[in-house]
This record gives sequence, structure tokens and C-alpha cells, in this order.
Amino acid sequence: MLNKETLRYKIEGSTIKPSFVKVDGALLAVAEGLLAYYHSQKGQPKSEIQDGLTPHLYRAHNLTVARGLHKLIEDRCSFTDPENQRELREAVFAASAAALAKPDPDLRAHHKAIAQQLGKTSKQLYNALYADLPQAAVLESVCPLSALQLMHTYNLAQAQGLLIYAQSMQVSIADTDVAMRRRLLKAMRFRRLLADVKQDDIGNLILTVSGPGSVLEQHQRYGLNLALFLPAIICASDWEISADLMPPRKEKRTSVRLSLDAKSKLRGENKFLGYVPEEVTSLLERLQKQCPEWQSDDQAPLLSLASGEIVVPDFQIKTAQRSFAIECFHRWHANAFKKRLDQLQGGELPGLIIGVDRSILKRKGFTDLAEHPVLKQRGFEFSNFPSPTAVKKCISAQSN
Repeated sequence: MLNKETLRYKIEGSTIKPSFVKVDGALLAVAEGLLAYYHSQKGQPKSEIQDGLTPHLYRAHNLTVARGLHKLIEDRCSFTDPENQRELREAVFAASAAALAKPDPDLRAHHKAIAQQLGKTSKQLYNALYADLPQAAVLESVCPLSALQLMHTYNLAQAQGLLIYAQSMQVSIADTDVAMRRRLLKAMRFRRLLADVKQDDIGNLILTVSGPGSVLEQHQRYGLNLALFLPAIICASDWEISADLMPPRKEKRTSVRLSLDAKSKLRGENKFLGYVPEEVTSLLERLQKQCPEWQSDDQAPLLSLASGEIVVPDFQIKTAQRSFAIECFHRWHANAFKKRLDQLQGGELPGLIIGVDRSILKRKGFTDLAEHPVLKQRGFEFSNFPSPTAVKKCISAQSN
């Protein structure tokens, strides 16, 4: 992801436009040069890599673009975690303090004496003393993208970087492929986004997604999740998004609109549609071990309300008697949770079980919902993410 300093955009009136780059020519050569440089630096500490980076960055006509490309490369590299040197520092400082009781006027001699006491040379001790700082991390594996993929990723990251500041976003999907729609909604749900899902009069799938500006806590993390949903959207062949957002840097305008569609030529990958959070996979695996006679699946069927709203459960469980769709409401979903309780109490969505994060039930105006009859009968509580025990207990009660 790009940071505020590497984002490039233009504001025209009330509209904001990302400054996409052409995926060819001289800039492609810069991307190739940066990748080649990193491949040549495997096994080197981050500090030395950064020292030799400048000439490769200045090959680009626009230094901001080059720095953005570099950030995307560095984010996709892996570095070894340096060994903690706390004990060594404590030993050095203790030995040095003791030696200073009778100080040697020659500083180099003092350093040499301390190093010998610890079984090292002065140079070895100097290099090891702060070898656990981030800049001492050693490059282990390099960004796997090709130069062409990096350029496409850069353009995508420009749009994602703006969406982090969104106050709201509306998505329209004209694809009639039902499987595509299901996978897209699944990707949205697994990003824990707040959204109203409907179908308009001509059959387009409409997602009205709340932005981080409407989230009271952890809005930065929510904004990141919103940005990470964009690669899934652009996997559709016919899509449009419109987002109202705050400009990333100080501007005269307080709100601008970002509009993108399939003509933007942003590239997506199907892997983004197959995203399943590790905690979901782990939960279903543990639940399968506890209840081997049950069948669990992260491909829960979509549910429809009389209002036309579409409900996207997180996963489903099949027992010998019946199937249950499970929808989890995390800390960002307080109002949506309250709305769902009212819908269930009104007799809608008979096969749905709901889970709620305890942080919601501790908020002012929501504490009484912990005793709501629907939650008592068809729900469970969790902290951060459901446990298999809580899910099992709730489903078992429904099956009896």
C-alpha cells in the first residue's frame, strides 16, 4: 500500500482523480532496474540496500513515482528478524561502567579491552551491539512481481490509497454471472465491511459501503480493509464505484468524489475473490474436529429480505437435521446488528444464527441488547472472533 507522501492525484472542482502512469516505456525500465537491484542485494542488511538505492530512484523523471514503486517492492520483500541483542548490550554497558572506575585515557584501548572481555574484536562488538535494529534486518526474499505487474500494482495502489480516506462508497456490478457476484460478496464480507446490498431495477448489484469516516474506532484498519476490497471489485468485467472522501493532504475542499469504472483499466486477480481470513479457516477446521458429523462451508448461500436487501452470511453449518447460516457482527457493525435483531424478531431469515462481538454490547445504547430474546435464542457472543465452542453450543440448542 502507498503512503500519503507517494500518492499522486489531481483535484478538479469537487472531483479527485488518481494520477495513473502508462505501463510502458522509460518508467517500466525504472521498475525493472529497481527489481534487479533488489535481486542483487539478497543477504544484505536493509541499511546497505538503502544506501545504494538513490541512483536507481533518480533514473525516473518523477521521483515520487519512483519512491512509490520502491515502497511497493520493499513491502513485498521479506527480511530476517535480527537476533535480540539486549543481553549483549547489558553486558557491554556493565563492563564499560566497571572499567570506567579506572578509566583508560585512550578510548580505543577502552573499547578493545571491553571487546576482549566479551570474547570479540572491537569491530565485531561494534557491529553486533545494535544488530537488532530494523535497519540491520537482512533481505531474505525479493518481491515476486515482474516489472509489468509492479506497474499495474502501482496504479491500483494509487486508487486504494485514496479509498482509505473514504466516507462512503457505492459499488455497481453489472455482471450477470451469479458465481462472480457470490464471490465478490464473500470477499466483501470477509473484509468485515459495513454495507447495504441490493439489486436495482435493471438487475445491477448495488453495494453501499460505509467508509472509515463513519466508524467510531479502529477507523484506520477499517479504511485499509476498504482499500483491500478494491482488487476484488475490479475482477468483475463491468463495474463502477463512486466514493466521497477527504483529500489525503491538506486541501481547501473538505470532501471530494472519486469515480472509477472498468474503463480505468485497473487490473485485478482472481485470488482476491478467493480470500478467506485465516481465522475463518481455523474456526471451521476446529469445529469439524469437535463435530465430525457436521459439514461446514465458507460458501454460505445468500439470503434475501422482503425489502430487497441481500444478507451475506460468513459461513454455514449443516447438521443431520438442517442447515444454518451464521452471520458475525464485529466491532464496526453495531447499528447493523441492532437492525438484524429487529428483522429476526419480525420473523425474517428463519435459518440465520448471529454472533456479536462483546465490545458492541458494552457500548452506551447497546448494553440492553445482551438480554434481547432473539440473541438469547439464536445467537452467541464472542471476543474479536467466534470460538468453535460458542458456535457449537448455539447450533446444538437450535437442533434439539
